Amino acid sequence: MLFKMKFQELRKSKAVEKTIVMGNFDGFHKGHMHLISTAKSQADKFGHSLNLVTFNPHPHQYFSRLDHGLLCTHEMKQNLAKEVGFDGIYVIEFDETLASMEPVEFVKNLKEAIQPSSIFVGNNFFYGKARRGSTLTLREDAAKYDMKVAVVDLEVSDHDSISSSLIRGLLVKGEFDRASKLLGREFVYLAKCEKGKAIGREMGFPTMNLQNDHQLMPENGVYAGRVILNPQGFFADVISQKKYKAVINIGHRPSFNFSPKPIIEAHVFDGSFESVQQYGQAIGVVFKKKIREEIKFSSREELMAQIQIDIKEASYV
Repeated sequence: MLFKMKFQELRKSKAVEKTIVMGNFDGFHKGHMHLISTAKSQADKFGHSLNLVTFNPHPHQYFSRLDHGLLCTHEMKQNLAKEVGFDGIYVIEFDETLASMEPVEFVKNLKEAIQPSSIFVGNNFFYGKARRGSTLTLREDAAKYDMKVAVVDLEVSDHDSISSSLIRGLLVKGEFDRASKLLGREFVYLAKCEKGKAIGREMGFPTMNLQNDHQLMPENGVYAGRVILNPQGFFADVISQKKYKAVINIGHRPSFNFSPKPIIEAHVFDGSFESVQQYGQAIGVVFKKKIREEIKFSSREELMAQIQIDIKEASYV
């Protein structure tokens, strides 16, 4: 049985033969980029098109093993694939059929559906039912269908292999500098600005209410950070964009208007807030430093006084 798959052309290519890079690619971190650049060099050398083969939903989401969300949503992943130079992206639906597929059957499907000449994977790549397929079986089975397999060693930083799970753990704990080092850029939380209850505005601290149920957010607390209006790209472009200093709260709003699930609220104190507050538009949030834990206050006056302290501390970050 064939797996379900969609193809999106990212740029025109006259190449007949295909090189594919296969994996989950959550975040496009430095380890991923090393794998991609190795594959790109090979594709350019032999005149192949370069294509990403990835899975949606992420297998950890399918098996409910993801506690804190992903580094990037599927839509962000597609944009990142275009930014780094892929000619196309094949998205294989991770469903019951794929989850129960034997490794040899998966490779056969891969050949029939995509017809790649070369396959590039990281040395931690597993596939097939119960992750029975490894880089060893991939090489063996691909050879039967005249497909070459290249296994690229993971990048290492401070004796740790760079992985999406490691970066997710660092971000949740608030270790943003180290996470950025492994990502190769700052982590951007992308959400739409939603209209709230205007309680912050009534107190003189208008906030943007931000929500993205599929992307990772750090643990509850108050953070110093930056807000980016309508982020364009996630590599060089986002670095050059205007960033507004902000205080960001993640949590349940225990003092007023309690929320059963964690939400993100950002108060921009650098520049005109009205110029950034536009409901429905995309907002990027960069977390810089955790200031304190979320606290329940007994009065608005007490909360307002603390926000002033938070703003002052965040202004130095």
